[in-house]
Amino acid sequence: MTFRTLIAATALAAGLLTATAPAWAAPAPRDSDPAERAKGCGYGDSHPTLSRGSSGDAVRQAQCLLHLHGYPVKIDGAFGPDTEQAVEKFQSAHGLKIDGVVGPDTWTALYFY
Repeated sequence: MTFRTLIAATALAAGLLTATAPAWAAPAPRDSDPAERAKGCGYGDSHPTLSRGSSGDAVRQAQCLLHLHGYPVKIDGAFGPDTEQAVEKFQSAHGLKIDGVVGPDTWTALYFY
């Protein structure tokens, strides 16, 4: 390889790396991380087992997470039939046991899927 060819090849390689750098070097958008999105719910960080009849901030957090996943549930802090149905649909979509209860596996899926 001649010196001129070596310089041309080096310049080409550097140009290709520079041209593609933004695609692989740029961080993912902040809201692409479900755990980051969930922090925006802000209803608390306790994760008790929730079922129909439960109420309070933990229910609001679960409802907010369901809403972020596209389930149109009212964020009112009352775990009623609509919340239970949304939980069951979420569980079905994520290969979880379908029982309508927000337990450890469902909490994990709400945050990380």
